[in-house]
Amino acid sequence: MEFSFSASRFLPLGERFHLATGASGTYFFGRQQPYTLVTGIGYAPSFIRGYEFNVVEGQQFIVQKNSLRFKFFDYAWDLSDFIPFDEISFLPITFYLSANFDHGYVNDRLRLPENQRLANSYLFGYGLGLDFVSLYDLAIRFELSRNNNGENVFFINFRAPF
Repeated sequence: MEFSFSASRFLPLGERFHLATGASGTYFFGRQQPYTLVTGIGYAPSFIRGYEFNVVEGQQFIVQKNSLRFKFFDYAWDLSDFIPFDEISFLPITFYLSANFDHGYVNDRLRLPENQRLANSYLFGYGLGLDFVSLYDLAIRFELSRNNNGENVFFINFRAPF
């Protein structure tokens, strides 16, 4: 038996700032778990910024992500003179600066040798990002993060973090 959850919240903090926060996790109740059901940090959408290049597997995990964003550019071009379709008659372009902090934990009861470096320990990552959002919620994020192992990571994401 398995229990999984996911929750997120968007909090406007004035006209240009907002806070996005979310948590997800899984708890597998049995001692043995088929490998095809093993999850953890590194499987979308449960990742910690700064650990994008890592997968940490286990029977239980929890991840909590936070982003404080500042909207510094927001414009929509009117394309109705060139494109007759209402669905794409405007091209919105928005840029955000973001400050991020993510943290989590993976419990690997089996203590797999290839998993020992990161499993069963508190993991966190923090950093800065530049987010580009456009038509139909197309999101491209450029993020520079540092994790608690002292590793710096630059990563380009093509989806929202929550």
